[in-house]
Amino acid sequence: MIKPKKLSAASVRQLKKIKSAGSRATSAAAVSGRRLIRPFDHLLQVSRFARVTFISGFVLVCLVLATLVGFHLSRILWSEETARQDHGASGLLPIETNLETAEFAEFKPSGAEAGNLSALRLIDSNNRPFDISALKGRVIVINFWATWCAPCIAELPKLAQMSSVWKNRGVEFIAVSVDEEGWNKVRPFLEQHRVKFLTVMVDRDLTATQSFHIRGLPTTVFFDRQGRDIGRIAGEYDWLNASAMNLLQTLSR
Repeated sequence: MIKPKKLSAASVRQLKKIKSAGSRATSAAAVSGRRLIRPFDHLLQVSRFARVTFISGFVLVCLVLATLVGFHLSRILWSEETARQDHGASGLLPIETNLETAEFAEFKPSGAEAGNLSALRLIDSNNRPFDISALKGRVIVINFWATWCAPCIAELPKLAQMSSVWKNRGVEFIAVSVDEEGWNKVRPFLEQHRVKFLTVMVDRDLTATQSFHIRGLPTTVFFDRQGRDIGRIAGEYDWLNASAMNLLQTLSR
């Protein structure tokens, strides 16, 4: 085994000087490095601040744009709804001054089939007699229907829409069911089909149906503000067309 050669005292001192010089050089390099990086630290801080500012500004702009778009859409929808209520469908015919000269397609004068509104006997949802005199002075539109009548079912949603629009304009829509089971059949039907905004009555003994000479379903009978039976529409009718709007405006004058 070879023993390591022992260094002289001079060699040891020389090695210590080299180590000391290396340590000083390393420290100097570290200090220099920190001095070089320090300006970039400032830039990094500025960059982070800029990113946060940019993101915050971008989010704010998006919120403002979303608010403006929502406001604009609400104005458009409100304008369309107002136009629909005031004028009905586009291309509404000029309002005629009386029904004799007006052209209302399916609308036919009742003539000899006219019934007496004051003698009308209907049952409300509480199984109580309905007092038709409470509607005195209003235009009344009575639609005779049944839960087993497919055209009647197709017509009900449009009647409900018309009722919601015209109720505050002096026009009362009443859907009169001729179902033999009365409210036991009608109530669950209305709940199932979610019929709203429409006054529904029952002609349990078919007295009204016979009094107004109803020959088929659906049939709609119109009464003016004096309670006179002035006309009717036999069969399913498109209540959202211009002719219907024109007719109701003429009646509600």
